[in-house]
Amino acid sequence: MNIRFLETFLCIVEEGSVASAARKLHLTATAMAQRIKTLEDEIGVALLYRTGRTMQVTPEGKAILPKVRELIAGSKALKQLASMQDVAGELRIGVLPTLLSMLVPDVLTHLNEQFPQLVLSIALGFSSGLYRQLANDEIDLALLVTPLFPLSKEYCWLHHHQEKFVVVAPATLKGRTAHDLLKTEPFIRYHQQSWGGIVADRYLQSQNIQVNKRFDLNTLDAIVSLVSSGCGISLIPDWQPLFSDRKNIIKFPLPEPAPSRDIGILYKYNSAKKNLIAPVIEQLFLDKNEEK
Repeated sequence: MNIRFLETFLCIVEEGSVASAARKLHLTATAMAQRIKTLEDEIGVALLYRTGRTMQVTPEGKAILPKVRELIAGSKALKQLASMQDVAGELRIGVLPTLLSMLVPDVLTHLNEQFPQLVLSIALGFSSGLYRQLANDEIDLALLVTPLFPLSKEYCWLHHHQEKFVVVAPATLKGRTAHDLLKTEPFIRYHQQSWGGIVADRYLQSQNIQVNKRFDLNTLDAIVSLVSSGCGISLIPDWQPLFSDRKNIIKFPLPEPAPSRDIGILYKYNSAKKNLIAPVIEQLFLDKNEEK
């Protein structure tokens, strides 16, 4: 998706007219209209409509405005960071344990090859702990679950990928539904020490589902191991590496809209290590695109 087209959409919304936005962006009205048409075709919904001489945003357009602003801000931050050439020194990165085994190794390998003078120090932890470490300047960058509260303006948040929650259960329970399993089978709870566990608990509450809790665990690999051993079922993010070598468990999708664990990158705008943060962010998104 072209970030300039998103900027065009946002400018029209803020200016209230195509003509005013065109003057601000130094484009013709025709070029502006073509950008919006392309953007609407790509997203699949109408974003703007005309009332008299002004342009109004549709409900669908209004719904995506926060994400549009976030993407534009993230793009500007990346450009600013990428302009700094001196990539040497130590960068402290906080990472969720589940990301270390798949996402991070390739990124570290590529960074080591490109920037031999960049020293990366990796700290593992839950999202809440990683956030606190970042706030206290104990780490410089964090890969974590989307914070469950509004972030202050000192932080930059870049969304990386989404993992929908599924019910995981022994293969012997094949043929059942996700909600039926949650209501009847022994439940292994994804502990609230994790922000992902809070998302899972909120979903159960929203669906008025009372589970038969047997265990409380805070790591996904331990949960999957217990499920694989037949100790119960669980509600966890669908993170592929956890299930790739498990032939005796099944994933059951939840009815839509299913909750998700959104993973992203968090750092401080005023970080003294912007020149080190930039290549790490770039490589994280390069590896993500290569996986597709």
